Amino acid sequence: MLPHSVLLFVMFKGIYLILPIIFVEASAINSTALKVEFNQKVDKTSAEKLTNYYVGIGDKDVSSSSIEANNTGLYKAELQEDGKTVIIKAVDEAANVIWLDKNTTTVLTTPAVALKVNATDFVVKNKMVTIQVRNVKDAAGKLMDTQEKSFNSVDSEAAKIYGTAIDATTSKAIPTKNNITEVVVTSDQDVLFMFNEPVFVDSDVQFYLDSKNITTHVSLDATDASGKTLKVAKAAGIKDLTLGNHKFEIVGVEDLAGNKPVGDIYNAVIKVVEPQDNVTEDEAPVVESLMQTEEGKFVVTFKAAPKDGTKVVVKDSEGNTVKSHSTTGADKTEEIEFATALAEYKGSTKLIYTVEVTGADGGKIEAATGSKKADKYSKAHTFKLDLVAPEVVYSTKDAKGKVVETEFVKSTDLGKIVIPFADELFGGTVVKGTSANAVILKQHIGEETKSLTIPFADIAALVNNELTIDVVDLVSNGTTQDIKDAAKAMLNKDEDALLAGQYELILPRGLVADTLDKKLTNSTVIPFAGDTVRFEVKEVGQGGGEASVPQTAQDLVKYDADHDAIIVEFVGEDIKASTAKNPANYTLAGKKLAADTYIEYETLKDGAGKVTGGEARIFLNKDTVVRDGNYTLKVEGVSTTSGAKMLPVSVTVKDMKDNTRPVLESAVITGDAKLELRFSESVKVEDPDLAAGNFEVLVNGALYTVKEANVHTTDTKLVILELRDIVDYEGRTVTIRTKADNNNDHFVTDLGGNELKTGIRVTATVQGQ
Repeated sequence: MLPHSVLLFVMFKGIYLILPIIFVEASAINSTALKVEFNQKVDKTSAEKLTNYYVGIGDKDVSSSSIEANNTGLYKAELQEDGKTVIIKAVDEAANVIWLDKNTTTVLTTPAVALKVNATDFVVKNKMVTIQVRNVKDAAGKLMDTQEKSFNSVDSEAAKIYGTAIDATTSKAIPTKNNITEVVVTSDQDVLFMFNEPVFVDSDVQFYLDSKNITTHVSLDATDASGKTLKVAKAAGIKDLTLGNHKFEIVGVEDLAGNKPVGDIYNAVIKVVEPQDNVTEDEAPVVESLMQTEEGKFVVTFKAAPKDGTKVVVKDSEGNTVKSHSTTGADKTEEIEFATALAEYKGSTKLIYTVEVTGADGGKIEAATGSKKADKYSKAHTFKLDLVAPEVVYSTKDAKGKVVETEFVKSTDLGKIVIPFADELFGGTVVKGTSANAVILKQHIGEETKSLTIPFADIAALVNNELTIDVVDLVSNGTTQDIKDAAKAMLNKDEDALLAGQYELILPRGLVADTLDKKLTNSTVIPFAGDTVRFEVKEVGQGGGEASVPQTAQDLVKYDADHDAIIVEFVGEDIKASTAKNPANYTLAGKKLAADTYIEYETLKDGAGKVTGGEARIFLNKDTVVRDGNYTLKVEGVSTTSGAKMLPVSVTVKDMKDNTRPVLESAVITGDAKLELRFSESVKVEDPDLAAGNFEVLVNGALYTVKEANVHTTDTKLVILELRDIVDYEGRTVTIRTKADNNNDHFVTDLGGNELKTGIRVTATVQGQ
């Protein structure tokens, strides 16, 4: 069986084939670089982590011979543009190589040092070398199995020569994709060429330009200690070259292994070109995005600032102009107000308007500066009223897109609980509501539970959309003695921090609400629906002791439509994987998941390598979800390895897809060679002839061939089977069975693409009887 931890899903004839990520090949590009190839694209971060690569002579001690540990900071792994190939080479190519070769010590005079495989041994030439790869993930983030490949430490290919160009960012020479270096006519400058590995140039090497020997003017560039760059000095007569291509030839150059090109001659070109005007390339004012920012406003973003007077016209479905706006100011963004009152939504919760952006004359969009123009923009957009209630923010994303869990109780102030809220759709202001039930805080320590009830009137106003409950302050300033006593009971002996334990904060409906900020006049203020926030408080300085109890929340659960899987992220340390992989701990839409549901689990770590939680990937069995929609998932029983269990959590898994197969329910004989099959839902047939192979018709046990299968013209739950031969049904038993065809294909599916359920048998009745 293929490992489930690293899966590539490939569609073949309607079936998903599961392919693992495989370390395909290891090879030496030359004595300065190694190449590792995978069978599919891999995750850049894990692929470029040198600690994931081990190397040994033969297979000796390879599993304990980390490249990074034995050569700290000296080598690097770089993922190439194809996303599948990793090159391992020295950070300083003048100081380190993979192995020492024929010309290494002559060319690299540092002198260069080979790659260590342990404290005393190095990779050497003409040996079998083994590379082991661990912990590399595929592009979807799934870990590969540990795998090994071997190669001979031999360089048998000559170096390749490339032209150079000047990098606009660094102003340094970089290799081109061919062997041509361009220079401007009458240029009085040196010309550079680059090899893909260090080369050996001695007094026997000869250089020619247009057949003229210019050896005295060519040398390795002293500024490149790696020995890869060749300099043709301007004294070779560069400024006297005419427009066009000039042949540059090298005779006798070797790479570090002593390899030479075919015929021993390298050919390259110095191309002399006309000077170009130093003109900054203009950007066309293309419409990059259009985003609704308020109930009655949207913002258009251009790639470059458009010319003043650029038209933005909003039209309804009948082509009537709702709003005509002209841009002002040389900005890349423009705000347009398309509605000022709720009545303009005409009783609906959304509007579908076409937005057209043109030049002032109705033609192409002109730039504020420069000559480039953009094509006219015309696209239908849906604008919505904000009917979404404020929600608790359980996590945010940092600048790199990494999810950061909300810290409801900060280690710097263990006496306060801070609950951030957000108001979708437009990020408006959230305030305290007008009335609500009390807020209840529950503290769970061991088998004991304590409770603190805080009346709505005692809840402070929100600041920057954050609700703060200061338990320390309630000890002194609670409005009743019961509140003071209950708050004190939850604090440590110094009464400055909550006791370490598990907490539930029950927030009632209406506790907070959004405002008319970013809404139209007479719009509706939407109250908070209520929520229960669960979190853990640790003792000051706690970290290496008992692991935190795993928890999950609404924004940590999502549906992966590509793999028909539910992804559940847990926050916590030392989570017992078997509990996260146990189907009995998950209830979907009121039903426990089937015992054979396949679940993967992966531990999650932060950038410093600290465990932050884990991720369960629940691959749903067929026939689990009946229709597209949102379903409730209850998660419980997940624990640490010491047995501390999470509190049950119910979340909504949004946008799940129907994976229920259509089932054959009945069959009716409608003619001498025709049957009418009824399915549990509407179906479609990809090819009537091929779909015939998905049915088996038996008459008193004798097999009859189905000629074709077609969906009924008006009732899409019916499939009409036509047999190749006329059958006398009188007094005989007719059985129909669904099956895959001889190629294991299915050509009858429901409207969502789910294949018919095979192995279903029904006995046909005669029409009218």
